[in-house]
Amino acid sequence: MSEAIENKVEEQKPKKTKKSFLGRKFNEEKAYAILPFATFLTILALIYIANSYYVESSIRKISKLQTTIHELRAEDIELKTQLNMKTRQSEINLRAESQGLKPLTDQPTGIMELKLNEKKQD
Repeated sequence: MSEAIENKVEEQKPKKTKKSFLGRKFNEEKAYAILPFATFLTILALIYIANSYYVESSIRKISKLQTTIHELRAEDIELKTQLNMKTRQSEINLRAESQGLKPLTDQPTGIMELKLNEKKQD
């Protein structure tokens, strides 16, 4: 009789499920039920990581282009200043004198006026 009572007590005790890292109530059926959602979350995580890499590379490219633009603007200003210096009248006169040219001291006369004056004298 004691054996029968022990068997009934053992039958009344709930069977212990294996304890997993997710908890006691997690089993295969629930794992298969959440598999599509877990896959969706994994795909979202991969998209998020890929997007962050793309954004970081874009930021690096933009930074490089900004430094290049800054350098080109500085070069542009420098070249405009050099051109302005070289086209001043005093600089032109100095370069012309070094080649043997002299600036005009009297008013230039037109070729047409000379031809008209020659015809009148004839």
